[in-house]
Amino acid sequence: MENEIINKDTRINLYNAHYGFLENPKAFDFDNNPQRLIVRNYALRNKDKATYVRYLDDFFPEQVIKESERFDIDRQSIKQYSNEEARIWMKENNVRILRSDINYTDQDAIFSVVTIADDEDVAMYLFDDDGFILNTIEPADVLKTHRKIWIDNRLSK
Repeated sequence: MENEIINKDTRINLYNAHYGFLENPKAFDFDNNPQRLIVRNYALRNKDKATYVRYLDDFFPEQVIKESERFDIDRQSIKQYSNEEARIWMKENNVRILRSDINYTDQDAIFSVVTIADDEDVAMYLFDDDGFILNTIEPADVLKTHRKIWIDNRLSK
């Protein structure tokens, strides 16, 4: 777990170099705050709600109750799959677009399914803005870069 904490802190510094959220905390709303997404990612993967709640209490106290409840629900749906398990699961569930919480190339990224109609063009949902957070990506690209994949396996939220 100590390595995970170091990894979280290193990730915060790396992402801050890109976004500057530590210097300009008001530049990001709650949903798009990179530091919050990193801390939440760490807490979900490590089943460490206390760390996330402490963070919320310090930076977003008005969100503690609602986000604590959401965390409990989300944690039940997060699963780590092997590459092959993920490939099968995504094919069986016709997953066409995924959204990452942190950079999609990061091995710790948690992906959620973006539900789109079968006749919709996937390209409409893909964008490359050189951002580290909240990226949309096709499943094949995730499978190319990850041996194990964290997925929120709810098909709709």
